[in-house]
Amino acid sequence: MGDPQAERVEPRGQPTQPIGGERRGSAADGETAAAGSLGEARASLRRTVTRFARAAEGTDEPRRARELLAAAREAAETLAALE
Repeated sequence: MGDPQAERVEPRGQPTQPIGGERRGSAADGETAAAGSLGEARASLRRTVTRFARAAEGTDEPRRARELLAAAREAAETLAALE
């Protein structure tokens, strides 16, 4: 059997915007923030694909490996949609 710690892979929480927060700045600032957010989302998805694929590789349980690979595939599809 694989290392039980290696098999525990949980999605990481994403920072959230405060509800009812005031928006400030110009439209250009918003575009820059959106581009930064998109870049951050891509980087996070790349890390997620890698994390789940490595966890699948490290498990000896076929069912768990399939679940982890399905999560990696979903993240990869989302990443492809953003590209």
